Amino acid sequence: MELEHFSSLIETLYDAALNPTDWSRVARLFAQALGSDSCVIWHLDLAQGAARILGLTDNFDAKAIGDYEAYYHQKHLLALRMAQSGAGEARLSTEVVGETEFLRSEIFVDYARPMRLGFFWSVGGVIPVEPKVKCAVGIHRPREACPFQAEDKRRVAQLLPHLSRAMRLQSKLQGLTRDRQLVLDALEKLSVGMIAVDAQATLLFANPTAERLLRAGLGLTCRHGYLGCTDPTKEDELRRLIREAGLAAIGRPSESGEAVMALPRLEGRPLSLMVCPLRPHALPVGAAVPAVLLIIGDPDASPGTSMQALIQLYGLTAAEARLTAALVNGERLEDYAVRQRISINTVRTQSKQIFAKTGQSRQADLIREVLANPALKAANRHPHGP
Repeated sequence: MELEHFSSLIETLYDAALNPTDWSRVARLFAQALGSDSCVIWHLDLAQGAARILGLTDNFDAKAIGDYEAYYHQKHLLALRMAQSGAGEARLSTEVVGETEFLRSEIFVDYARPMRLGFFWSVGGVIPVEPKVKCAVGIHRPREACPFQAEDKRRVAQLLPHLSRAMRLQSKLQGLTRDRQLVLDALEKLSVGMIAVDAQATLLFANPTAERLLRAGLGLTCRHGYLGCTDPTKEDELRRLIREAGLAAIGRPSESGEAVMALPRLEGRPLSLMVCPLRPHALPVGAAVPAVLLIIGDPDASPGTSMQALIQLYGLTAAEARLTAALVNGERLEDYAVRQRISINTVRTQSKQIFAKTGQSRQADLIREVLANPALKAANRHPHGP
């Protein structure tokens, strides 16, 4: 194989790890490199007994793909034997399956020959991707053509390590994408507004609830990419809290970084805002830099937290459940005491009991606990309580 052709093939391999639609191009280049017109690259899930074709040459049509994935991968003697032994090695089909045995095999008699797929002689390999998941590549020639030789096997052996690394890279990228999407889906379903900004208040992320508030200019705004307040008198306080949370996010021990504030608006009760440090990699959004998370409670729009569910799940009293719901909405202890017409000392005593029963020590952790609890999410669809 010429060096230029080999380099181009390797480059395409790693491109396919980033863009799975490129695997068919890889299959075509594999075939060309070995003087063939037929190649398939596919995943074998040994635990599930399933196969998924990633890339292939033009001799395989939709029916051939469907039939192979649905049934004939279970009859592919060469791939199955290589998957069970000698993973990572290039092999000639003649080393694994005898000519007579293959001529009588179901995959040749009922699949390859009727569809005129042009594979009888093969060279390829099977490499591990994940536990019980392997990637297989096979390059084929028809029976009337010259069988693959030791030199062809050597060429495939040169490519397999790169194919293995590309497959592992793709698997990791898919895992990161899946994790990111799960987190974003969860954030989008919250009735509480969630905003991530950097220490200069540059907007990095906002879930749909927060986006609606920003578009309506209800307490918060976004001007030229920066988060601000609709009430100019609150702007400096918000920026200060964001800066302090940003310092905490990079490990400043003198700054807790967590704070709450009320954001007045023209109509309705003020928004409740909690500002928390957000360490690098804490959210799969924006750049991997220290940032600040803002949790926004809208007392006029957010559905109430089920009092009965809080009592049953955490063993709270009715009074403690009411205070927990208020804290989750971002209300300050002092404001809650005034609203309920009880002393601040009573409220503080109740909050200590809440933290003890829920196993949390800070209001931010309590909010995360309640918002993430799937039983409470279900109960909150039909909140009720004393």
